[in-house]
Amino acid sequence: MGIWGSPVGVSISEVGRNKVLISFKYKRKGLQILKNGPWSIRGNLINLKVWIQNVAIGEVDHTFLEFWIQFHGVLLEFTNKEKARKIGELLEIVEELEDPIRENVLARTFLRVRTAINVNRELATGFWMERDALPPTWIHFKYERLQDAYCMNCGIISHGKRECKILLLW
Repeated sequence: MGIWGSPVGVSISEVGRNKVLISFKYKRKGLQILKNGPWSIRGNLINLKVWIQNVAIGEVDHTFLEFWIQFHGVLLEFTNKEKARKIGELLEIVEELEDPIRENVLARTFLRVRTAINVNRELATGFWMERDALPPTWIHFKYERLQDAYCMNCGIISHGKRECKILLLW
């Protein structure tokens, strides 16, 4: 439990291949841990989900994993909450976003959005943003807490490089 400190009232039970049930005595602590993810152990991402009543453990859908994503290179005039939502929606489902403007002052030069990403699709690395009378500019995505827990061959999270079925020839 080192990654979460030493929370009181936590129980971990193995329930299947690559699947564990983590129970929290205090709901607030469990939700805090969920919100601060994704977490990884030894380079393997943990896809935590809140259990839904009437759903069997084997039926829990782990297709989507929530990440905080930073969008770098955004033009300053577009560094606002509305643009953050629009860019986030290009990826998948926007769960939460942070306003880069605090007390009418731009607090940082990038946008930050928490979005649910399909783990079976290639991760987007950015996109070209069109500009008036200037060449397009590259908007770069930085996935927080991704580390090296995804396949470097194909860019998909759901498997590692050793398990990849795509052969790269250099």
